[in-house]
Amino acid sequence: MTEPEAKTTPGHDALIAAARSTMPRLTASGYEVIELDPEMLTILVGLLSATWFSPGRRHFRPEHATPAEAMLHGLVDARWDLAALPPSAESPSWVNRGDPTYQALLGALLPLHAHWAGRPLEPVQFYGPRVYQRHARLLRHVDTPETHIVSSTMTLAASLEAPWPLVLEPEGEPPVELELAPGQMLLYEGARIPHHRPRPLAGEHYINLYLHYRPVGWRWDGRSPEARDNP
Repeated sequence: MTEPEAKTTPGHDALIAAARSTMPRLTASGYEVIELDPEMLTILVGLLSATWFSPGRRHFRPEHATPAEAMLHGLVDARWDLAALPPSAESPSWVNRGDPTYQALLGALLPLHAHWAGRPLEPVQFYGPRVYQRHARLLRHVDTPETHIVSSTMTLAASLEAPWPLVLEPEGEPPVELELAPGQMLLYEGARIPHHRPRPLAGEHYINLYLHYRPVGWRWDGRSPEARDNP
């Protein structure tokens, strides 16, 4: 099978290069897959059942208003011609925009993320749940260097006809493909390690939730760690 081209989110070539040279390395590998607490997973799947899987998809909206906006955020439908995006094409992903229940996860899982990173962290943002739909692709990118330093993605539900791996590109190592099943959580340094899902989603949906943290007192100015330590 021919591997699809790893397309990069527009504007991220320079950001990826800057991340390679300026972001500190917090952990040995930059990522780790763990199992979610079963009780927590039951609660989260219950919330999902009462929202996305209920009539009307309560709290969920298309994530982006236009294909052009979606592409700028790294989300595309594999059927789109990226040179001439049809203005009527539906967003390839939906996101929960109205249920604040998930906010509590930021505080509850702060100690877990801080322990993994080996330093005190402060919470920045929860995002989602996000629902990727059939044909969705996530373009190659790094996360926001001012805020999304230590992150996690929790897979809550999936209806797939073929694997839909997340590809990580640790510096100096071959790319790593991770297939995250419902109930698994990936901890990762998203502002340092480029990541993407280059294959079109084959299936009905893939649903996950994101948590983002940064070190206490973190400030990113585009300089290398050595330059910041030796002004």
